[in-house]
Amino acid sequence: MKIALFAPSSSTHTQKWALGLKRKGLEVCVITFANHYSKGHAEKIETYALPQYLPGKLSYLTTVFALRSLLTQIKPDIVHAHYASSYGFVAGLARIHPLFLSVWGSDVFQFPKKALNKRILSFSLSSADVLCSTSQAMLEETKKYTDKEIELVPFGVDTDHFKPNSMHKSSGEFHIGIAKSLKDIYGFPKLIEAFAKLVKEEDNVHLVLIGDGPEKERYQKMVDDFGMHEMVTFVGFVPQDDLPQLLTQLDLFILPSESESFGVSALEAQACGVPVIVNNVGGLPEVVKHGETGIIIPNNDPEEIYKGIKTLLNDDYNRHQMEINAAKFVRGNYQWDDCVQKMIDLYEKKMSK
Repeated sequence: MKIALFAPSSSTHTQKWALGLKRKGLEVCVITFANHYSKGHAEKIETYALPQYLPGKLSYLTTVFALRSLLTQIKPDIVHAHYASSYGFVAGLARIHPLFLSVWGSDVFQFPKKALNKRILSFSLSSADVLCSTSQAMLEETKKYTDKEIELVPFGVDTDHFKPNSMHKSSGEFHIGIAKSLKDIYGFPKLIEAFAKLVKEEDNVHLVLIGDGPEKERYQKMVDDFGMHEMVTFVGFVPQDDLPQLLTQLDLFILPSESESFGVSALEAQACGVPVIVNNVGGLPEVVKHGETGIIIPNNDPEEIYKGIKTLLNDDYNRHQMEINAAKFVRGNYQWDDCVQKMIDLYEKKMSK
């Protein structure tokens, strides 16, 4: 079976799906917009970049013809578009069948706030033969724009790669970490504010910010203004291959996002045996067992973040039990190979009709 993933080549999510399907024996290629092309990822998966002759979203109109022309050459059995408001929209305009479409999050939570965008989203969803979502929360949101059945296929974790390693734990400071793009939507300002309150009472805590993004300088200034330069580390971007080593050094992982369609980073941390604190939004409550693998706080107010951290910081017994529970939870429910196989089963089901 030959699958063409029509998705951003630069996304690690796209590459994870492509490599996962390839390891299962499928013939896989990625078709991407030229401005989403990744040379490094293209070295691992056959990748085609579609030209963009017009600026911004106007380029979609010319991309339609380039996509149809390319598909007549490579002849995939299934085209699987990812992200409904862009790739899914172009695939719909190109009238491709059979077409799978996976929603990603902002395409259903943020994009359809304007009337025109709602029409674009509804068109994309109606054009697909099979719709997929990684979380129940995103599935329910997508249902507002379509009457079609939506398949739930979680984005799992490679537990051979993300796994506990107690040898990496520090015997001194208590390390609290987050691994996300440095943007306000992930709650960084409120986390920094909560940590500022924490350090007034605790002298053995350290905050580790893993990731890069447009707000890095502003967050660094916040840290400096609070006088916490020596207690906060900005790690920068970390490749997936190196991420487990950093996660296993943490005592607590925190994700105080204001919006989160699924929460794969919370699963990766738990797979490494790290308890998590997450905000009660989107798909995050689905990937954490409150009181067993971590804590779900009611909102990402700095006071709630602070109280959540204090709860686990001061309870060694329950925190260590959560470390064990967290790794078991991910292995039992979010094995990456199982998620890939579920997607393949959907492909085969569609092909057999």
